[in-house]
Amino acid sequence: MKKLLHLFAFLLFTPVVTVAQNSACNCYHTRDTSYHVVPFTDSAPPEYRTDDWSSPAIHLPFTFCLYGQSFDSVFINMNGNITFHARNPYYRGKQMYEVSYPIIAPFWSDADNTEGGGLVYYKLTASALIIQWEDVPYYNFDSVPVRFNRYQMIITDGGDHLVTGGNLSFCFGDIQYSNGVITGGSYGVGGHPGISGISLGDSMHYSQVGSFNMLGDQYDGAFGSDDGIDFMDYKYFDFDACDPAMPTPIVRDSLCDTVLLSASEIKNYSAFSIFPNPGHGEFTIQSQQALIERIDVMDMNGKIIQELYPAYSTCEHISINSPGMYFIIIYTNTEITTHKVICE
Repeated sequence: MKKLLHLFAFLLFTPVVTVAQNSACNCYHTRDTSYHVVPFTDSAPPEYRTDDWSSPAIHLPFTFCLYGQSFDSVFINMNGNITFHARNPYYRGKQMYEVSYPIIAPFWSDADNTEGGGLVYYKLTASALIIQWEDVPYYNFDSVPVRFNRYQMIITDGGDHLVTGGNLSFCFGDIQYSNGVITGGSYGVGGHPGISGISLGDSMHYSQVGSFNMLGDQYDGAFGSDDGIDFMDYKYFDFDACDPAMPTPIVRDSLCDTVLLSASEIKNYSAFSIFPNPGHGEFTIQSQQALIERIDVMDMNGKIIQELYPAYSTCEHISINSPGMYFIIIYTNTEITTHKVICE
């Protein structure tokens, strides 16, 4: 049988996401002879075409740090992710708060190139690993239109210049599908969502870009409704994935529009501050430049408990009556950002 087990974990969720607009990006590396096709274990050289399989353990000549833990080997999985302790054959992407093992997933979806389409490549250096899923189709792609995804991830030792200010990056080309036929979609969209994010698998340390299962570029945050796959087109995400304290992300310029992340937060150039945090029910939201159009307060069950419509200002105040953890979703004319607050 092609598909077997489906692993479940019911875990606490945490924050985050931000939107950056761009139309073209130079973050995708041009491949040369130093790249190799990923040798998936159930497939034949030289192309190693597969469905749901993984590479053997690839031993790194450097240490990769994820939320303060060190790893020196990885499994490259066909379905758009890498894992560290064992291969990951699961074709249904999980929300990052559900995952029970360390994982990095630029785009976890049901990929299958056994009948054609592009290949998966990697390049290993003394301080970095580059992986490219290049024009890889979805499972059972013999119907028309055929859709392909192109994206890249880089992990480093934290000092390599390939990732500035962090140790992990995602780079997306054209994203055309979110799932395969067996996951309930039609022509690669509409069924189970594709997931982008990272997790230590311990229910506390994770970050999610979003879940995507439809055409279009609509986006309402990491843990809102499923979003449009076109939102991911030509985006570049930098992570500081090492620090378990989840610090404020390092902001830098880039030749392409960049979304910058710590391991718990995604931001772009329109930065927001929410203070005090933790607080005792009264919070101030300060925007450095963008005008705030709407503010939603969401509880830990994903229920919107407040909807506020400010008069396009850069400073707003909100009140939360009950202690707990909440997510503040801020809408402007250029972006949607999600921030965690704690009411004591």
